[in-house]
Amino acid sequence: MLGLEQGTGTQTEFLHYKEIPMGKNIKVYSGLGLLILVVLFTLQNTETVPISFLFWEFRISRVLMILMIFVIGVLVGLVSSNYLKRN
Repeated sequence: MLGLEQGTGTQTEFLHYKEIPMGKNIKVYSGLGLLILVVLFTLQNTETVPISFLFWEFRISRVLMILMIFVIGVLVGLVSSNYLKRN
């Protein structure tokens, strides 16, 4: 896959092509596909549901609950991947 990179010439600007690794494109497309599926799923689940946590109980929209769980999962994945890269 080719991408554009802007370089400078003596009098005019030239566009140079550089290689973009195919593995990065697969990650981007699969991430976008997953995001689309999550959004479609949450749009179909708009009722409110009771949430019980320890001594608290409250009602929240199922859409918000699903999105919060998704965001928590993404954050845990990012933190654990950074931790594993360091070790």
